Amino acid sequence: MRIPTPVIGVVGEVLGNHYYNHSKLNTLFMEHGAPGEPPEGNCVAKCTEWLKRCNEDPSVDAFEVLGGVIEDFMEFEISEYDKEWAERRKRVQRVLAKNSLSYLPGGIVVFAGTTPSARSLQEILSARDFAAIDKEFQ
Repeated sequence: MRIPTPVIGVVGEVLGNHYYNHSKLNTLFMEHGAPGEPPEGNCVAKCTEWLKRCNEDPSVDAFEVLGGVIEDFMEFEISEYDKEWAERRKRVQRVLAKNSLSYLPGGIVVFAGTTPSARSLQEILSARDFAAIDKEFQ
Protein backbone atom coordinates (compact mmCIF):
# COMPACT_ATOMS: atom_id res chain seq x y z
CA MET A 1 0.00 0.00 0.00
CA ARG A 2 1.29 3.40 -0.98
CA ILE A 3 0.73 6.79 0.58
CA PRO A 4 -1.34 8.85 -1.90
CA THR A 5 0.55 11.74 -3.50
CA PRO A 6 -1.81 14.44 -2.12
CA VAL A 7 -1.23 13.10 1.41
CA ILE A 8 2.53 13.22 0.88
CA GLY A 9 2.25 16.82 -0.32
CA VAL A 10 0.17 18.08 2.59
CA VAL A 11 1.98 16.13 5.31
CA GLY A 12 5.36 17.17 3.89
CA GLU A 13 4.36 20.81 3.87
CA VAL A 14 2.71 20.77 7.29
CA LEU A 15 5.52 18.88 9.06
CA GLY A 16 8.27 20.74 7.23
CA ASN A 17 6.81 24.10 8.18
CA HIS A 18 5.92 22.97 11.69
CA TYR A 19 9.26 21.54 12.78
CA TYR A 20 11.47 23.65 10.44
CA ASN A 21 14.48 21.95 11.98
CA HIS A 22 16.56 19.46 9.99
CA SER A 23 17.84 17.63 13.06
CA LYS A 24 14.34 17.11 14.47
CA LEU A 25 13.02 15.87 11.12
CA ASN A 26 15.98 13.54 10.59
CA THR A 27 15.45 12.01 14.03
CA LEU A 28 11.69 11.76 13.56
CA PHE A 29 11.90 9.94 10.24
CA MET A 30 14.79 7.67 11.21
CA GLU A 31 13.05 6.65 14.46
CA HIS A 32 10.06 5.51 12.47
CA GLY A 33 11.92 3.48 9.86
CA ALA A 34 12.20 5.83 6.89
CA PRO A 35 14.81 4.38 4.52
CA GLY A 36 18.15 5.84 3.52
CA GLU A 37 20.12 8.88 4.46
CA PRO A 38 18.33 12.18 5.11
CA PRO A 39 17.27 13.82 1.84
CA GLU A 40 18.74 17.15 0.77
CA GLY A 41 16.71 20.33 0.52
CA ASN A 42 14.58 22.44 2.80
CA CYS A 43 12.43 20.89 5.51
CA VAL A 44 9.34 20.56 3.31
CA ALA A 45 11.33 18.88 0.52
CA LYS A 46 12.99 16.58 3.07
CA CYS A 47 9.64 15.37 4.46
CA THR A 48 8.14 14.92 1.02
CA GLU A 49 11.12 13.01 -0.33
CA TRP A 50 11.31 10.69 2.65
CA LEU A 51 7.62 9.81 2.38
CA LYS A 52 8.09 9.12 -1.35
CA ARG A 53 11.01 6.82 -0.52
CA CYS A 54 8.80 4.92 1.89
CA ASN A 55 6.38 4.26 -0.97
CA GLU A 56 9.18 3.03 -3.23
CA ASP A 57 10.85 0.67 -0.74
CA PRO A 58 8.98 -2.65 -0.51
CA SER A 59 10.66 -3.46 2.82
CA VAL A 60 9.06 -0.40 4.46
CA ASP A 61 5.48 -0.15 5.72
CA ALA A 62 4.80 3.35 4.37
CA PHE A 63 1.64 3.81 6.45
CA GLU A 64 3.48 2.84 9.63
CA VAL A 65 6.15 5.48 8.93
CA LEU A 66 3.47 8.06 8.08
CA GLY A 67 1.56 7.35 11.29
CA GLY A 68 4.73 7.51 13.34
CA VAL A 69 5.94 10.81 11.96
CA ILE A 70 2.59 12.56 12.39
CA GLU A 71 1.76 11.04 15.79
CA ASP A 72 3.15 13.81 18.00
CA PHE A 73 1.78 16.48 15.71
CA MET A 74 -1.70 14.94 15.70
CA GLU A 75 -1.89 14.10 19.39
CA PHE A 76 -0.16 17.03 21.06
CA GLU A 77 -2.68 18.82 23.24
CA ILE A 78 -3.05 22.29 21.84
CA SER A 79 -4.62 25.23 23.56
CA GLU A 80 -7.74 26.88 22.28
CA TYR A 81 -5.57 29.87 21.40
CA ASP A 82 -3.32 28.02 18.99
CA LYS A 83 -5.59 28.30 15.98
CA GLU A 84 -2.74 27.88 13.48
CA TRP A 85 -1.79 24.45 14.83
CA ALA A 86 -5.45 23.40 14.93
CA GLU A 87 -5.90 24.45 11.30
CA ARG A 88 -2.81 22.52 10.19
CA ARG A 89 -4.08 19.43 12.01
CA LYS A 90 -7.48 19.79 10.32
CA ARG A 91 -5.70 20.11 6.98
CA VAL A 92 -3.96 16.76 7.53
CA GLN A 93 -7.24 15.16 8.62
CA ARG A 94 -9.00 16.52 5.50
CA VAL A 95 -6.39 15.20 3.06
CA LEU A 96 -6.44 11.82 4.78
CA ALA A 97 -10.26 11.73 4.55
CA LYS A 98 -10.24 12.76 0.87
CA ASN A 99 -8.02 9.75 0.23
CA SER A 100 -10.19 7.36 2.27
CA LEU A 101 -7.74 7.30 5.17
CA SER A 102 -7.97 8.28 8.80
CA TYR A 103 -5.62 8.79 11.70
CA LEU A 104 -6.13 6.81 14.91
CA PRO A 105 -4.42 7.54 18.22
CA GLY A 106 -1.09 5.82 18.62
CA GLY A 107 0.28 6.78 15.23
CA ILE A 108 -1.97 4.50 13.19
CA VAL A 109 -3.16 5.41 9.69
CA VAL A 110 -5.90 3.15 8.31
CA PHE A 111 -8.38 3.09 5.47
CA ALA A 112 -11.49 4.96 6.60
CA GLY A 113 -14.05 2.69 8.21
CA THR A 114 -11.54 -0.01 9.13
CA THR A 115 -9.58 -0.84 12.20
CA PRO A 116 -5.89 -1.69 12.41
CA SER A 117 -6.75 -5.38 12.67
CA ALA A 118 -8.78 -5.38 9.44
CA ARG A 119 -5.78 -6.50 7.41
CA SER A 120 -6.29 -10.17 6.69
CA LEU A 121 -4.08 -12.78 8.28
CA GLN A 122 -3.52 -14.26 4.83
CA GLU A 123 -2.04 -10.95 3.56
CA ILE A 124 0.27 -10.72 6.55
CA LEU A 125 1.43 -14.33 6.27
CA SER A 126 1.90 -14.04 2.50
CA ALA A 127 4.17 -11.06 3.04
CA ARG A 128 5.95 -12.93 5.85
CA ASP A 129 5.33 -9.86 7.94
CA PHE A 130 5.76 -11.44 11.33
CA ALA A 131 6.23 -8.08 13.02
CA ALA A 132 2.72 -7.15 11.86
CA ILE A 133 1.34 -10.41 13.29
CA ASP A 134 2.92 -9.60 16.64
CA LYS A 135 1.47 -6.07 16.45
CA GLU A 136 -2.01 -7.48 15.74
CA PHE A 137 -1.87 -9.68 18.82
CA GLN A 138 -0.70 -6.81 21.01
